[in-house]
Amino acid sequence: MTGIYFDIGAMVAGTSLRVCSTTSSHDLDGELVLLNEAAQQIFVLNRTASYVWSCIADGLDADAIAARISAELDECPSRVRQDVVGMLREWQSAGMVSEPDRAPTEISSPADRVAVTCDETTETVATSVLTSGRYSAAFRVLDVEFAIATEISEAINEIDVVIGHLRVPPDSVKAPISVFELKPRGNGWALSEDGEERAFCDDLSGLAPMIHGVTMSLAYLRSECFGAIHGAIVAGSRSCALMPGESGNGKSTLSAALMAHGLSCYTDDLAILSTPPIRVRPVPLRIGLKTGSWRVLEPYLPVLSELPIYERADNQRVKYLPLPRPEKQDLVAITAIVFPKYTPGSDGQAVPIRRADALQRLASAGYDLPGRLTTKWVAAVVDWIRDVPCFELHFDELRAAVRSVSSLLD
Repeated sequence: MTGIYFDIGAMVAGTSLRVCSTTSSHDLDGELVLLNEAAQQIFVLNRTASYVWSCIADGLDADAIAARISAELDECPSRVRQDVVGMLREWQSAGMVSEPDRAPTEISSPADRVAVTCDETTETVATSVLTSGRYSAAFRVLDVEFAIATEISEAINEIDVVIGHLRVPPDSVKAPISVFELKPRGNGWALSEDGEERAFCDDLSGLAPMIHGVTMSLAYLRSECFGAIHGAIVAGSRSCALMPGESGNGKSTLSAALMAHGLSCYTDDLAILSTPPIRVRPVPLRIGLKTGSWRVLEPYLPVLSELPIYERADNQRVKYLPLPRPEKQDLVAITAIVFPKYTPGSDGQAVPIRRADALQRLASAGYDLPGRLTTKWVAAVVDWIRDVPCFELHFDELRAAVRSVSSLLD
């Protein structure tokens, strides 16, 4: 999902244009969110650009739009017209507006949109459960029941490090479910489903991270959902915060510190959204903490010093912080969206931001959805975020950040 801000100070002649039928607009606190469904792109317009868009929808040409803006802002009409024309050209090249007698520009769907899924797996129907291998275990996450079978007992021990808390009694599992077979291959391990290899790691130290990633992928791809956001979810007794962010922003470190402070952590990496009215579904996978967070978290979580170290496929060393199994996995309403970012020298205070800005940042954090972007999907997300307070949180010292987030959840 690509978001672009058009700012009047940066607009680069003009005939009357029409809004293309494949483009829809959605108001968010006086700013417009546009969906170009043909190109599968979302654009966020500031108030000035939103006003220009509304004028196009009313049938005004560039001259009339420039005259209105220059009168309201007391700006030079020729300069304003130049800016407006540049904006219209940019929208026309994006395939969102066109001349009345001309078809809109063909824009191909982007193939490089940000996704948060792991290696995709496909559903299989097993005729029996726990049939292959001497050692096996069954697990449940969200709507998915699956089993892992292997002939090596130490492999099951490594699997339990990351998903042991998701185990279910074998006699409680009903076929059909997904059955994975784990086998050593050379120095590494291969995970197969229905005879097809789904994942591979180079050695035993990479087995737990591989299983962690596959389980997260299963939770999203094979459960009912409206979409997924790259972010953490933490909750108090009556409220819940979504903390989206790109990798390295510190959301997992902050989530672990908040959990040590007494809050619940429903996920540190993948927030799965329900169908409208949008809620989040807890994905209780253990928190993966990279090297940089170990020292700062040990005063809060002394157990960290005793946890084993694993190596992910991207060569990052991680420890997996145990999570208690949630007493319930009901849908949870988000009462705040907080964008955390580790920033040396910052004060750790949560600062309100515009909801349109928050939508832009959600896209940048990473997202995925089961199908294509549609007007209905964007309208539902805009309706959801319209009622949620949004904040940015630049933090250096964890205690201040913990206090700020906790205060939002009181």
